[in-house]
Amino acid sequence: MEPGRYTFRFAAREEGFWRDQTPVELAVDYRPDYEKHVAKWISELLSPEPESRDKARKKLIMVGEKAVPALKEQLNEARKAARLIPELEAILRELRQESRPVPAVEFQK
Repeated sequence: MEPGRYTFRFAAREEGFWRDQTPVELAVDYRPDYEKHVAKWISELLSPEPESRDKARKKLIMVGEKAVPALKEQLNEARKAARLIPELEAILRELRQESRPVPAVEFQK
């Protein structure tokens, strides 16, 4: 269902006997938070359970173009994080080779 304002009309009736002359109307503004849902589904792609990953993938595809900005942003973040892998591995190798206590690192606040 596309975002927008929808009006539903409800009227009671009994076939062949009577029909309610005063139906009830209900107006609904449907505005899903695509960013929130897409972020959730992207995180579910990391699930250890194949069913969860498959379900998330299908939902992202179903949302279509509305998912594209978040997918591009997440892809860029993943590429940035992936560039850290060789550096982190090198640091770990260096620390293992030195076999000395690792000095405490002070973080600035």
